[in-house]
Parts: sequence; C-alpha cells; structure tokens
Amino acid sequence: MTINCFLRQIGIVKYDLHRPYVLQGLFNVSILSNIKLLIIVRYLSILDEPLIYKCLNVLNLKKNQIMIITSIYLDQIPEKNNFAIWLLDVNTNKSFNGVVLSSCSFHKLINDGNEKKNLWHQICKYDNYFFK
Repeated sequence: MTINCFLRQIGIVKYDLHRPYVLQGLFNVSILSNIKLLIIVRYLSILDEPLIYKCLNVLNLKKNQIMIITSIYLDQIPEKNNFAIWLLDVNTNKSFNGVVLSSCSFHKLINDGNEKKNLWHQICKYDNYFFK
C-alpha cells in the first residue's frame, strides 16, 4: 500500500494548486508590537544558525523580539514601521523608513570576514536604535 492510498483511505487527498496567483495577497503578515527586528530571508533554514543568535546577543534582542519571514511576504510589510529590517540575501526596490540592514547570503556571511564587517558597519550606523 502506497502512502497516497493510505492517505486517500483516511480522507486526505493530494492536490496541486493550478492557479496560485489567485491566492496572491490573501495572506497577511501580522507583526506584533514587541517585534524589534524583522529578518527577511529567501529560505527559513537559518533559524538554528549560531550566528543569528550571536547577532541577537550583540543587539541585545531576545527571541521574542524578532520575526523571520521569507521574501514572498515582502510586499505586505508596511513602508512605515517601528522595527528594524534585516534583508538577508534579499534584493528589493521597495523602500522602508527607519533602520534597514542588508547582507549577502547567510552562508557567505558566515565565511567572509568582509561581509561580517560590512554588516557590523551598518549596525553601528544605527547604534542609537540598537544600543539605547
């Protein structure tokens, strides 16, 4: 018995979404008031990386003060906000007010000292936001 047959027997039917653009814009991103840093990434695979937690430590942020989303929700982020944004390997023409950090891919950031230095310079530029 294949997994599909088993799933069909218990009432779960596999389906393909033929027109995903129909649902575009139907899902909203809710950003709570306690969020101080919104990290926008291509892939959510960075959640357990030690460098992320080192950055949070340096910025004096706790896990409940950050939110990580993928770049598919980029258009739903308001231009005016009260949190910092870190674009991690995400390029966009959208403008945001306030603190915006950008860096290369996470794996390149881990291995390239110049990329780490560039990120640190951006953080220092906004030290009045991060280090109150």
